[in-house]
Amino acid sequence: MLSYVKNGENEYASRYPVKVRDCTNLPFLLLCMLLVLVSLILVGYCIIFGNLGRFDKVLDDCKNFCGQLNDDNLYDCGPKDLRHYPYLHIEYELYDIETLTIKPIRKCVDNCPKNFSIVLNKCRETNKTDDDEEAQDTKLFDVQLKTEFSRNVGIFLENVTTYRDAIATVCLFAVFFSYVLLIFFRFIAKYLIWIICVAVILFVFILAGISVLMWNSQAAVILMTIGIILGGILAWLRTKIGLVAKIFKESSKIMVDIPAVIFGPLLTFTTFIAAFKIFITFAAIIHNSADVHRTLNDNGTISIYFEELPIAVVAQTFNIITFIWFTQFILSCQHFVVAAIICKWFFIRDKEKLERPIKSSFKDLKRGHLGSVCLGSLLIAIMKVLRVGFRPFRKSNKKPSTSCNILRPLALLDEFLHYPSRTAFIITAKNATPFFQAGKRAYLLQLRNLRKLMILIDFGELVFLVCRVLIVLAAGTFGYEILVLSSPGACQTIPLTIGATFAFFIAHSFMTFYEMTIEAILVCFCIDCEENDGAANPYFMADSLKRIMVEINDEMGGSLAFGEKVDGGLADGSNIPMLSKFTRPN
Repeated sequence: MLSYVKNGENEYASRYPVKVRDCTNLPFLLLCMLLVLVSLILVGYCIIFGNLGRFDKVLDDCKNFCGQLNDDNLYDCGPKDLRHYPYLHIEYELYDIETLTIKPIRKCVDNCPKNFSIVLNKCRETNKTDDDEEAQDTKLFDVQLKTEFSRNVGIFLENVTTYRDAIATVCLFAVFFSYVLLIFFRFIAKYLIWIICVAVILFVFILAGISVLMWNSQAAVILMTIGIILGGILAWLRTKIGLVAKIFKESSKIMVDIPAVIFGPLLTFTTFIAAFKIFITFAAIIHNSADVHRTLNDNGTISIYFEELPIAVVAQTFNIITFIWFTQFILSCQHFVVAAIICKWFFIRDKEKLERPIKSSFKDLKRGHLGSVCLGSLLIAIMKVLRVGFRPFRKSNKKPSTSCNILRPLALLDEFLHYPSRTAFIITAKNATPFFQAGKRAYLLQLRNLRKLMILIDFGELVFLVCRVLIVLAAGTFGYEILVLSSPGACQTIPLTIGATFAFFIAHSFMTFYEMTIEAILVCFCIDCEENDGAANPYFMADSLKRIMVEINDEMGGSLAFGEKVDGGLADGSNIPMLSKFTRPN
């Protein structure tokens, strides 16, 4: 069994976390390495038998590639040596004066005219409406592939490349608003939670009013009912919102003791961008692995289509699956590192003696637990791939109920796997146990100790969900204003849609970072209560956390008990102190 020993001794090294770590779930690390290897082999095959320079090449009316010598075009139609004319320009002339039909003329030029910009070797007007943009995209993207899947991939690649500056603007706004919310959680969590809750209920009632004005009585009744239910839940939880805010504030203390931890979500997103660039590169390589075929039509025009390599569709599908898994792998790495940092920070009495927790947490991940992270991310990725795979089936199925019966359980299972996976990483980070054993241990800990607290945890997750939406809306709104000011009349729909997708991933990275911090502190609190008695073995928890849990216990009617000890103690747990017996810190 592979293992490693951390260097150095300090107060917590002998017990919290464990000193000697074995490599957990090593077969799944090898499986993920095999997955990456197969993907590289498929892409390598497409590189050998494809044409890498075809992605940014454009065609004139004679179906000659601009910027290259077209000796393979056997039809006599204009010049074939276009090596000095790399850009495509589309002009329009009157084709039929009676019907006022306009005919586009595509020709290769050495430079674009004034008021045109070069985008993927195509001359595009600087200011363009959404309708004109959509129409020109259809004309410009003239590579005819036999599968709709490949055409969609090609259009997506072109849009990402074209609007990269606008997408980057939306992403920067998303990062800014995410950090603003983290600051708010630290200082004004209670007010922020109240504002979010009231805003959601008002939004539901506004939608109900709009439905009434549009004479949609059924939607109005449903929305009014939802609004009343949400209002009732908020009224019931009004005394508990302050406790949730205190948990948020307590969790933010790690950002004060270890300030560098706030850059974790930014590192996650940067890694995601690198993975996305690799995915885009591989997708472009696979997309262009096709043979060129030209045919002469009856009206004298020339048509061209690319016949894909037989393995191209398989390679593109595999590339997407690998990317979905790798995004989950990146998030799982963030979860593990945050869990490891929290464990090192929680189980030490003098925080000033904490020795480089971020570096040591990455070391734990790299040397011992990549296999566990691979396993957790694979489980979630499989669910997401199944959900994506069944969506075309839902569209084509004549019985929607059948597809819903398949997709709903998959969606529920997908959501269910996220929480146990995160809590399993906490136990793995502390005790170096394999993934499934850690998941079972974390589940039993929370089942015994926090089952009455789950409603507050679920409420906190709802707050984080609304925060994700707010970040996306705010980033999209500011991004839209910047686009309007910088390029009036230009297309905003495509860059904002893609940018909003990236903004959601940014918001998800930041909010799951905070969620993971709260979950790790609560799990460490459970471990502390079960493994220590507060007398012979003093608790590691801070007095402020103890005070919060006592208040929660009082609010729940003194029903939060902490069950059996892990090491020793009576089987019935009678010697374990009830949380209500904690002495209130002065």
